[in-house]
Amino acid sequence: MLEEASKWNKKDERVKSLRAKLRILTGTKSVEPSDLLSEKEEERKVRIEMNIAEREKLFESGNKLLALKQYDDSIERFENARAILRALPDTERLKGYRAESEQKLALARQEKAAEEQRVDELQKRQAAQLIQQQRIAQSNLQKKQREELLSRARAQMEEENYGLAEDYVKRLLNIDPLNAEARGLMSQLQRARRVDRSD
Repeated sequence: MLEEASKWNKKDERVKSLRAKLRILTGTKSVEPSDLLSEKEEERKVRIEMNIAEREKLFESGNKLLALKQYDDSIERFENARAILRALPDTERLKGYRAESEQKLALARQEKAAEEQRVDELQKRQAAQLIQQQRIAQSNLQKKQREELLSRARAQMEEENYGLAEDYVKRLLNIDPLNAEARGLMSQLQRARRVDRSD
């Protein structure tokens, strides 16, 4: 609108009407379109510089967070810096900032992915170790139970409590059906019972 007004003849009625509207909008008594244009251009330049300064803060913050391995926050800062730059006009200076922001964003994402992979591998190793420890603990517990049942079965056999001794041997064979000692005790129990019956 201002550009059009500056091109028109100052005696033209449309120009006069446009100037009157501008005076009302800006609250000034006399407004030259060229003055308004240069003022708007200055405001635009200031906004661009403010956005660049904000981008610099975000970029610096993103770098610090990246160094601290706070990847999500770092990525957020770089993405915000990139968004600011996308809203600005294309200039050589800004192209360099854009490229730098894209590189840092890619680096932060790459490092985050590598860290997640390291954490995942560590968790898998820890899980495997935990499973192995649980297996060992279970195996030790079963071994202790087998030894306890064998010991009780032998003690009952010595006291000639063959029924109770047989119960212990059967429980042991339920846990470990291939246990040679339990099978041997069962054979001894059967022979001892036969001998007892024959007496």
